[in-house]
Amino acid sequence: MTLARDSADAADIIGLRDRLAHWQESIGITQWRVGEVSAFVVERQVAAGEWYLMRHGTQLIATARVLTRDEHTWGPDLGAEGSAGYLHGLMVTRSAAGRGLGGRILEWFCELSASHRLPAARLDCVASNPRLRRYYLDQGFTERGITDFGESSGWAPVRRFERLLAAPTGLSTGRRRGV
Repeated sequence: MTLARDSADAADIIGLRDRLAHWQESIGITQWRVGEVSAFVVERQVAAGEWYLMRHGTQLIATARVLTRDEHTWGPDLGAEGSAGYLHGLMVTRSAAGRGLGGRILEWFCELSASHRLPAARLDCVASNPRLRRYYLDQGFTERGITDFGESSGWAPVRRFERLLAAPTGLSTGRRRGV
């Protein structure tokens, strides 16, 4: 995974997200909506060094947004700076689906979080998405409750997941599969 650099990368991220949202809608998955994320927002996130990309040649095949705080989803205590690594926007293009790429990105994310001496790796998904919830459980994450943002927010309730991390030793990043 390499760090996204510019507005062209942001445009690729939005394009992948919209294609995946369209696919999700076509098979009845409620997770993302086409057009719900603006270029302005993603460009700001890219400029802040939050997005990582995986390309095959010039084609974006996977991406993820990594943060070291998420008070919006996890609250001020659990989501404070340095409390965990937080993953958002994990996306794998449909042409690369089924090859274990998502699992490898989750391992990379956990290793990255551990290398920054963060005690946990956290992520979330729409609470009504049983397919994605099962996937995260199968990847060694444990459910840690639901955040309901309220009807007026426009956000669906999300199910939170966490994997506790072993402290890195030496050059190793200390991988641990469960809690």
